[in-house]
Amino acid sequence: MELTNNMPVFKDEVIVIKSINYREADKILTVVGKSYGKFPLIAKGIRKIESKNRGNIQTLSVSQISFYRNKGMGVLLETKSVFSPDYSSSNLKGIERILSLLNRCVEEGDESCDFYEKLYYVLKNGFKDEDVNKFRLGFLKNMGLLPYSSCSKCGNADCVEYVNLENFEIFCEKCYLDSNLRDNSALIKSCEMNYLSKNLTKFIDLYVQKSLF
Repeated sequence: MELTNNMPVFKDEVIVIKSINYREADKILTVVGKSYGKFPLIAKGIRKIESKNRGNIQTLSVSQISFYRNKGMGVLLETKSVFSPDYSSSNLKGIERILSLLNRCVEEGDESCDFYEKLYYVLKNGFKDEDVNKFRLGFLKNMGLLPYSSCSKCGNADCVEYVNLENFEIFCEKCYLDSNLRDNSALIKSCEMNYLSKNLTKFIDLYVQKSLF
């Protein structure tokens, strides 16, 4: 392993999800890495015009980086651009929705970042509403923030057929037929969920707002 300042040098592919100006020419970044999860990274001198790393660590840029750690903070050494988003053709509201989730739900230092590839896919495709909604529901489920594994009435994990968009509880066919659930207009068949639907987007927004803010 390489050393700098007598410290080991680490390498990762990262997506920048937050950027704050620091001191005269530095930035403090929050990144999500393929190998090291979510962690803070200081980019010294990055705001100087002559900085060779300047264009590679904008918010939502994807780069291969090398860094060392000092007092719990990553210190950026080198970057190599992998992908730069085209903001002019991206869904800015979708970007806001996903960044808000990541910055609120994932602790810095959490290395169990198994959503990296899915985030990269959404990013490369311009944060389309369909991709954003699929990502958010999958992310919330994996984080344990959705009651989304077994029937909310009987606990049966088999034959789950229906989802209530108001609270994302799910129900099996039997409980649906044996109750007054059929009168709930927010209840739909899970196999018929339309990820492009503005109605679904609204319900996810409300659920996130209620659960996290």
